[in-house]
Amino acid sequence: MRKFLALTLVVALAAFTVGCATQTAQPAPANQQAQTPPVTNPPVSTPAPTTPPTTPAPAPAPSVAAPAPTPSTPVVAQPAARPVATTPVAPAPSPAPQVHTPPAAVTPAPTEPHVFRLVETDGTELVLEEIPRRIVALSVNTAGVLASMGIMPVGMSTTARAHHILRDVPQVGRPAAPDIERLRALRPDLVIANILFKPSLAPVFRQHGLTAYFIDNQRYSDVIANLEMFGRAFFNNANHAQALIDHIRQRERAALRAAQGRPSPRVLIIWGTPQSFMLSTQYSYVGEMVSMLGGRNVTEGMNVARHTQTIPLSMENIIAFNPEIILRISHGSPEQMAQMFQREFTQNPVWGRLAAVQNGRVIDLPVDLFMSNPGLPMIDALEALARFMYP
Repeated sequence: MRKFLALTLVVALAAFTVGCATQTAQPAPANQQAQTPPVTNPPVSTPAPTTPPTTPAPAPAPSVAAPAPTPSTPVVAQPAARPVATTPVAPAPSPAPQVHTPPAAVTPAPTEPHVFRLVETDGTELVLEEIPRRIVALSVNTAGVLASMGIMPVGMSTTARAHHILRDVPQVGRPAAPDIERLRALRPDLVIANILFKPSLAPVFRQHGLTAYFIDNQRYSDVIANLEMFGRAFFNNANHAQALIDHIRQRERAALRAAQGRPSPRVLIIWGTPQSFMLSTQYSYVGEMVSMLGGRNVTEGMNVARHTQTIPLSMENIIAFNPEIILRISHGSPEQMAQMFQREFTQNPVWGRLAAVQNGRVIDLPVDLFMSNPGLPMIDALEALARFMYP
């Protein structure tokens, strides 16, 4: 019994000595603890006093398990690493607001002054310092061209053939003699009129303080030129105007293909009014389209001044030319003109000697497309004329 107590005392003394030694060794450097993490052996120091005498061998184990208090060391959490990932990246979003600032630099552009210089065919120059907002168009085709570009005139010449989009536009009288009082009441900043009426209208417009621009608008090519001019020089709408021109040109090329490889027909164009019959020249609206389609106009062999659209009818020249196609245009009541043409062609035997009459190639052109230049629908007229000439 004494031996057992002595042995127990020795073991307890040894354990106490080892525990004190480990506590003195605990302040070792942190990096050394990290190299030997004490997680493999569970603590077994407490059972030593209760174990039988045969278990002294495991007694040294507590010396290894004693470092268990080390988990309380804050080195594992590494708090210093957290700021490294956040603070340097924070300035990155700062450039984002700069992306939205450049558009502000574009706004001053519309305020810059712009001068429009327009030159008429007689050389007269018109200078406008701002875009016209209130326009009166003294022709149906000009009003239609403007409307097609989104520019609605505040007034137009009187007509029964206006497109439905123009039906609410006030009408001010005939193109050659508009009602000046009605015209002035519309307070236009620009009046667009036919160059043919300039000698009579220009003095009247000046007298009443009306700014006017006189244009050619009789022929097919005039519509293209005016469309381009209105878009580019007049209303800063060149892209819209060019899109319309491209569409017209595409259809035009398709219509002209009908004449490719075909003989050029001899064509007579009669302009009929209740008073008389006239010949339409190659400089007229229909005459220009006939030339575009490869036809030969009877008036090409005559001494016709440029811009002359009609000349008196000469049966002698018609017989010598012997047209293969006769195109008849009515200026007036279609029913009345149909009766006049029928009477002329049945009562005058000369017509029956012509190839066009003998072969049934006498064509009455639709009034809405051919009586005068309709504006943009002139491409419809060209396509119809191609079908008439090359069935």
